[in-house]
Amino acid sequence: MAKVFISHSSKDREFVEREIIPALTSCGVDTWYSNDDIQSADHWDRSILKGLKACDWFLVVMTPNAERSEWVRDEVLWAIEHRAGQVVPVLAVPCDPREINMRLRRIQHVDYRDPSHGRLQLLKCFGSGFSTEPPSPPRQQGGESAATMNPLPLPDSLAGTKAGQEWSGNGLKMKLCWCPPGTFTMGSPADEPGRGNDEAQVTVTLTRGFWLAKYAVTQGEWQKVMETTLEEQTDKSKFKELHALLRVQDLVGQGANYPMYHVNHTEATEFCRKLKEQERQAGRLPVGWEYRLPTEAQWEYACRAGTTTATAFGDELSSREANFDGREPYNGAAKGRSWTRFLATLSRSDHQWKSDHQWKYLERTTEVGSYPANGWGLHDMHGNVMEWCGDCIPPVYGHDDKLPGGTDPEVSEGSYRVHRGGSWFNPGQGCRSASRGRYAPDHPSSCIGFRVAVVQWER
Repeated sequence: MAKVFISHSSKDREFVEREIIPALTSCGVDTWYSNDDIQSADHWDRSILKGLKACDWFLVVMTPNAERSEWVRDEVLWAIEHRAGQVVPVLAVPCDPREINMRLRRIQHVDYRDPSHGRLQLLKCFGSGFSTEPPSPPRQQGGESAATMNPLPLPDSLAGTKAGQEWSGNGLKMKLCWCPPGTFTMGSPADEPGRGNDEAQVTVTLTRGFWLAKYAVTQGEWQKVMETTLEEQTDKSKFKELHALLRVQDLVGQGANYPMYHVNHTEATEFCRKLKEQERQAGRLPVGWEYRLPTEAQWEYACRAGTTTATAFGDELSSREANFDGREPYNGAAKGRSWTRFLATLSRSDHQWKSDHQWKYLERTTEVGSYPANGWGLHDMHGNVMEWCGDCIPPVYGHDDKLPGGTDPEVSEGSYRVHRGGSWFNPGQGCRSASRGRYAPDHPSSCIGFRVAVVQWER
């Protein structure tokens, strides 16, 4: 019996079961379409890939829900490569098919906007002349098939097993650390020194583990993906003239292993998108996973790494643990000194101490990993550069800016974007695990960068 894989958003399941399944069943066609086809204890990625390979045809239900689903988009990419000529798009809702960008515009779709007409089209497609023999994969130069040149990785290759486990299986050799699913208290207690009014505690449950970059994205990694340098980013900054007027430094640390800065939220998001496409095309990113900015909840969960104190290192923070304005340490920690003033006090023979970052206010960024890691192996979650998160937030403090609680929260309303972690420029209280900041999405700064997460998305 021929078999059809039905790719759809879980939000469209009722339509699939009401319209698509009965029509295909009447044609004598077997289907693979829902969570019910995944056995208990099976890995989702492995089961879906097994279902894709076992089916002769691929049918995708095209809706706005499906376009937003990473699972559906990944399944479509796999089908275009491995089931060329046997992909059937079904337009399921009243909309212009050109508005649904799923790389299927050149494939004639079944129009189900009129159910009776769509049913006839589906019966015509599968009711006669139905072949179970898939066509050969398209040939490439050199005689290798597309499947041979871009093999899909094992679907469970991204599943971590314990907190802090490292993985570096991408083209950049970027190290990432596994953050397991779990529940934690987000925000700060009322008696935490230096807390903000937008930090009221909430309980958060993250149902899926995720990978978070061990370090902030470096200038070397940025240049490989975006093909621009730090100097080019700085030159196009809308604040360059203002910085010159105020004599503010634009370049505060240069080198391949320094964190990238002068990057706004839109550009950081574009970096993640490009990296995802590169890894997908190279066959290193399994179905259902993507590179993106972490949510605010994911960021704080990873920063805390199981701790409940003000920082991952306890209830104090000095320049021994992080790169920030050590002249204003947190909660009674020992003070550091200005780096420039410190150098002025040294004799020429003492300059070997320049490599010792401890107890000083450096007034610039440092190479990533120069300070201790937290309990899950993540460096510089406190200080060095502030880090963009995926969440939106209102521009004014105190206006609907409460922390998002609940299960897998992410705020999608608000004209500003959240940043976390504090920077080389901030005092210690701004580098606490719960400290929050906000900028407009087009705002670059010499104090802000980002790190990427690799996350699994709901079907």
